Amino acid sequence: MADVDTWLAKAARLTHSDADAAGAWRVDQRLDMRSTPALALAYRDARLAMVCAAAADVVAVASVDFWATRSLNRPAPTWITTPSAVSPFSLLVGE
Repeated sequence: MADVDTWLAKAARLTHSDADAAGAWRVDQRLDMRSTPALALAYRDARLAMVCAAAADVVAVASVDFWATRSLNRPAPTWITTPSAVSPFSLLVGE
């Protein structure tokens, strides 16, 4: 029985050290840093909301650009072909 006790004492000295305590503290610290399921779900929802907002911005900018360029590219008469009513040219023509 004494051999078992000495073997257990030697094993305890070999396995117990301050480095292991520091390693266990680091493991506990990393486990504490892990998020809870509710917090992970909140982060996922926030990321999803940001992605949806970015996609909506892209669609809005594209549609505004499409309609703005479409309205600007319409053929319209120039001043020379259809002068305004207050233009001196229209007063000379008389119409």
